[in-house]
Amino acid sequence: MPRTVECGGVKKTRRFERQTKTESAFWQIEQDGVLYLVRWGALGTEGQVREQRCESVEEARAQIDRLSMNLADLKFTEVGGVAEPGSLPWSSEFEAAILREPENVGARQVYGDWLQLNGNPLGELVALQGAGIASGAQADAMFESMFGAVAKNFRTRHSQRPGERGLELKFHNGFVDSIWCGSGETKEAKAALDAVLSSPASRFVRSVTLGLTEYSSQGLIETLVRHAPRLIERLEVADFDYTYEATMGQANTGNLHRIWAAMPSLQKVVTRGGGYLELGEIIAPGLRSFTVETSGLDTTALNSILGARWPSLERLKVWLGDGFTGSLDDLQPIFAGGGLTKLEHFGLMNSTLTNSFIAALARSKMLKQLRTLNLSLGTLTDEGVAELATHRKAFAHLEAINLRDNLIEDLDAANALGLPLTLNSQRSRHSEGDFPAVGP
Repeated sequence: MPRTVECGGVKKTRRFERQTKTESAFWQIEQDGVLYLVRWGALGTEGQVREQRCESVEEARAQIDRLSMNLADLKFTEVGGVAEPGSLPWSSEFEAAILREPENVGARQVYGDWLQLNGNPLGELVALQGAGIASGAQADAMFESMFGAVAKNFRTRHSQRPGERGLELKFHNGFVDSIWCGSGETKEAKAALDAVLSSPASRFVRSVTLGLTEYSSQGLIETLVRHAPRLIERLEVADFDYTYEATMGQANTGNLHRIWAAMPSLQKVVTRGGGYLELGEIIAPGLRSFTVETSGLDTTALNSILGARWPSLERLKVWLGDGFTGSLDDLQPIFAGGGLTKLEHFGLMNSTLTNSFIAALARSKMLKQLRTLNLSLGTLTDEGVAELATHRKAFAHLEAINLRDNLIEDLDAANALGLPLTLNSQRSRHSEGDFPAVGP
């Protein structure tokens, strides 16, 4: 019989500890209906005690959730607690079997049967989705028991606000397959994401998208890296609405240097934002697609891209922006194609240098291996089209060349090249003064 791990649901007792070179401390919170007891002090002692009475059980839980978030910010780690009678059974052995064979649908169904037999409502969701039956109502009904009140309240609060998404989960074969989290204050968003990723229902998540909280994704990145889902394949950072939440220049992506080691199964990464971005040393042997969208790529981030070790990369899109601090010479290692032997789809976008890319690409070793090229959102003029005509033979093998949202005036001349171009039906911008297409 598989070993049962008690977790999920709302805990009656929660304990937090912090050990440093100079301190060993604990906090313990016990709830009993509308009362909760807080005990704190040095490890190994009884500590001090404070009792608090609330108007309702829900208020007591909310107070405990806020205190727990504060403790997490102070680097206290939750080490355990006593689950309420309604908490849910999980099997670490079944989980391990699925992690070994993620595509084995049968293993998930067997685990679902076990969950149903042991009274876990997720088992019903596994059965319904396995049979192809709509199950949105069941997923909503069990949300709090799976992920706790903090995640539920965060989701409810932000789903009711125009332009905000808050927390969205998609399930596949009964388990969380994708997560979207963002909006609001960093502290509350981190707590919601932490609650979701802490649940065994999210053990097999494959896709995570992080929005903005207070114009940054940094806090959410830290939470994700701490949990480091083993099967995550797709990560999108700083997903936001340009017109509602922030401009490109206001959005700070954050520091991504820890994701490469923490999540080695990543196959696709998208980052967005014109503010702070740090990529660190990129070692991603399984990564197939990487996109950075920005209104000003700095040389530090560019050097991370140039020095990346991603031998499986097939798609690379880099937005430079009018805040790009480098030059055409700085991009030569990309044109040389070093370490990009599998690259087939390449984009240099949102740039003030688009005209100069044509000759550089025509001379490059990399162009020969490409299937598609994207130079959209740039400053290509009729002069650049003439350069493209000069080097037409070098680009003739391409299946698609995207030149949308540039500064081309003579669209007929561009179409006459006989190349597979994608152009605007009419000029979308009237001068370089309109650049960048997506900027600060």
